[in-house]
Amino acid sequence: MNIPEPDANLIKEQLDLGPELKRMDYLLRSYTLVDGNWVAPSDENLIVLSDYGVHIIREFLAWYINKNTLLSNYEEEMILDKMKDASTILNELIFRNYEKIFLEPSFDSCKKELTLRINKRVEIKKYSQELVGIQRDDETIRKELLLEIEDKIEEELYNIKQELLRNKLKRFSFILRVVQDAIHSTYNRAWNGQERRSIRQHMTVVENRGGFSMPDHNENKGGGLKKLFGR
Repeated sequence: MNIPEPDANLIKEQLDLGPELKRMDYLLRSYTLVDGNWVAPSDENLIVLSDYGVHIIREFLAWYINKNTLLSNYEEEMILDKMKDASTILNELIFRNYEKIFLEPSFDSCKKELTLRINKRVEIKKYSQELVGIQRDDETIRKELLLEIEDKIEEELYNIKQELLRNKLKRFSFILRVVQDAIHSTYNRAWNGQERRSIRQHMTVVENRGGFSMPDHNENKGGGLKKLFGR
């Protein structure tokens, strides 16, 4: 039987996970959706994963979130076992490679943060001196502060780098959770073969309303299904 084109497109769209994987790819890269367009973050501190990290997690997702999973038939116990295995593997994967998976703060980012902290210290010191009646300009106070930390600037930059990296690592559990949920949702669609069943039900409805046409005798059997599922 040949499936009418609109109904075939509907089923293809139901099985097409490409747009969802693309959306996940943007989110892993910390993009923001603005007026329907994905926009890259302007602040490096908003970028959590390195290109390597995005690739690793995106590849991990692709092995689970696909048409083969959707069209499978899993019982609840099997889904729970698979989720346990996937969660354990993902946790170990990120934990053992976190230095490469999470974006290492750049030198420019650390310098910018140090400058912000110095400016804040200048502001606080100027205010404290004004309270006791001392009037001094910002540049003079800044030079004094820089002289105080001159021998510690390298150490300060290192500490800032570690702090910025720790802030990214705080997203560890969040990334685990959203990836697990995405995989779990895919498995749930395959629970007791309900995705396949919903497609069969849809095809039955189309057949009952007279939407199917008998194929030509010269056409291969199952031609419509072959076109739909690529077999």
